[in-house]
Amino acid sequence: MQETDLHTRLEELGRKIEETSARIKRENHLMRDHHLTGIELKDRYRLLQKRLNEEVANEEAHGHHVESLEKSIREWMRSATG
Repeated sequence: MQETDLHTRLEELGRKIEETSARIKRENHLMRDHHLTGIELKDRYRLLQKRLNEEVANEEAHGHHVESLEKSIREWMRSATG
């Protein structure tokens, strides 16, 4: 049962990676001429880190342990989608 749950979560993560990669390619032209300042980057990092922490806490509150690799992938997806 637990193996099936892990398999389902990995499939969902794979689907999200594919969606995020496609979105990055589609929206890349929007950021081409805009250069973020250091303050904008720090603010964005803080926001993304807060969202990631909330997402991980929610998963773990429901009994799903989130490994480092999954956290990294979620962080990457959040950085691409805002």
